Amino acid sequence: MLVKLHELTSDTRATGVTNEMKTIRERSGFEVAMRRETSGFGEKVPRKRRMSVRAGIAAVAIAVLAAVGSVAPAYADNYPSWQDVQNAKANQATASAQVDKINGLISQLKSEVASTQAEAVKRGAELQVAEAKFDEANMKAQELEKQAAASQKKADDASTQAGKVAAQLYRTGGRNLTANLFLSGNGASGTNPDKLLSDLGSMSKLAEQSNRVYTDAKAAQNTANALSDQADVAKAERSKLQVAAQAAMQAAIEAAKAAQDKLAEQQKQIVVMQAQLAALTDATAKTVAGYEAGVAAA
Repeated sequence: MLVKLHELTSDTRATGVTNEMKTIRERSGFEVAMRRETSGFGEKVPRKRRMSVRAGIAAVAIAVLAAVGSVAPAYADNYPSWQDVQNAKANQATASAQVDKINGLISQLKSEVASTQAEAVKRGAELQVAEAKFDEANMKAQELEKQAAASQKKADDASTQAGKVAAQLYRTGGRNLTANLFLSGNGASGTNPDKLLSDLGSMSKLAEQSNRVYTDAKAAQNTANALSDQADVAKAERSKLQVAAQAAMQAAIEAAKAAQDKLAEQQKQIVVMQAQLAALTDATAKTVAGYEAGVAAA
């Protein structure tokens, strides 16, 4: 197309020169003079005058050629212009800057993902510790509950035993012993002092046993209550720790997932931008090559 355009430009130049020379010849009477000279009609033009006319025509022709040549374009319009080259480079630079920006965002997101994943791992470890403590506290609470139940049973048994001892003491010794002591004090016959002392000792032992059983029952009951309270406190505290650890773990997992999702989205964008940059780079190279070809063909 450049060759055709060049030929068209040359034809245009030639046509313009021909027309201009024709006009000059008509205005100067060149054709009339030449006809007269060659046909033999009329007076012959002096040689000096013919040379002057021809010199004038040549000067005008040179001026016309110079004017036509200065107006013609340097290269064809279908080749990229210098502005096209600058625009292509600007577009490529913009895309490259955008790619660099997204690459920077990806680096930040990768760092954020690593940080959030590390936080999730940390929270996971804390949750494992909390769950281990909860399990330990739960086992301890269960053990305390068993001990409390055993102490409660012991307290119940002791209370029952104390009641039995008190009833036995009242039935077998209390009233008779009081009567014997009264009769012995009045000098009643048939009363054995040794037996009386033995009964009194038995009564004292029964009373001591009753007191001891009652004391043990009371202590067992107190122990059972204390152990039960400790078990409840331990379970409640460990439950709070477990709930807090689970919440922290869930938050860390969600943060890590959000960061990973953002990274995936940015990575998709960088793929698109890199493809666009490659296309713009190729377009810029073709534009520059086309411009250089146009300059060379001009």
